[in-house]
Amino acid sequence: MSNIEPFVPHGHKRAAKNLVGFIARAKQLQPWPVKIDFESDNWRVPNELPGNQGYTTIGFASLSPAFKDVVKAIIVYRREEVGFKGKAAAQWARSLVYLDRAAEKYGIKSAIDLTPSVFNAAEENIGRDSPLTQRPRHANVLEMVSVMLNDFRLVRQKLMWKCMIKEKKDLDVFTQKARNRQREMLPSREALEFLGRANPFC
Repeated sequence: MSNIEPFVPHGHKRAAKNLVGFIARAKQLQPWPVKIDFESDNWRVPNELPGNQGYTTIGFASLSPAFKDVVKAIIVYRREEVGFKGKAAAQWARSLVYLDRAAEKYGIKSAIDLTPSVFNAAEENIGRDSPLTQRPRHANVLEMVSVMLNDFRLVRQKLMWKCMIKEKKDLDVFTQKARNRQREMLPSREALEFLGRANPFC
């Protein structure tokens, strides 16, 4: 009986293997103009913005050991995909702290075990702890990360998750005019009360 190996679902094996390769590949990449030490908890990368040629520090010290390398790899791949700048990368690192804390709360030790419930908990953390103006940005990062995890097959089960925190956008002029016109066409409160009193069925 001691020779019998415990059954491990195929999806679990595949995700675990993909995650190892995902991190290993990220360690080989050098997507910024300066060399970064993947193992360091602080990456100093150039801003690459017009009029702002300084440097931004991307910090990972607040992340748990179980998710630190995954978060670093996600940021490296994101840089490779869209070439985002230093400040944007630092924003992603801060946003993923909320996911890391939610995973800890659920006792999750590997990214392959992330579920929509963990993302919901992370979004609740954002709504509770993040400044109001920053909440849509953090939530949007979580949604993009969930897509990346699915695309690279880094989770056992596909994440079907959408963030509920959305950025409020100003209404365009035509929509605002239409809404104002709609309000003007509605009967006044006094008219509604009169109609109510005049209606024998009320």
